[in-house]
Amino acid sequence: MKAAKYSLVTGLGLATLMMLAPVADAQRSSAGAFAGNWKGTLTMDTILDVPPDALERLSKPVELEVRIEARQGAELYFTFEEDEWEFTNQRGFRLTPIGEKNGVIEARIPGNVDWFSSITLNMTLLSENELLVSWSRLTTRNRFLYDGLDEYGFAGVATLTRIAD
Repeated sequence: MKAAKYSLVTGLGLATLMMLAPVADAQRSSAGAFAGNWKGTLTMDTILDVPPDALERLSKPVELEVRIEARQGAELYFTFEEDEWEFTNQRGFRLTPIGEKNGVIEARIPGNVDWFSSITLNMTLLSENELLVSWSRLTTRNRFLYDGLDEYGFAGVATLTRIAD
């Protein structure tokens, strides 16, 4: 009798967990209020290791559009006149939600020459249509040219606004 009671309790517990698993999975894989398209301007608040002759060119503001899918997929699109912000791959990234109002996108993006950039967007929802972003970009060439631009970085804070899909 005791074994049957134990089996019934165990069975009910497992059934309950199986019913909750899809709900937990949906919460883990949902972008929540971040889902949608966001746009703003990145300014170079911090510039690391950029030589003086390239400083004026590389310190110009950059337009950014972030597209976040309902299931946390993210795309990053940069608009800039110089090829240092032109990337061969801008899709296939993930948003990692941290609670309901915070999230992080980390991307390692190959450039159009022989370099990679690591870009991080730390995001906080200020409102339904406003996103505060603390961002950074570190770039390294695979093959050094010793022209002062083999390694450099930028960081800043920006506000992105929700735009129509």
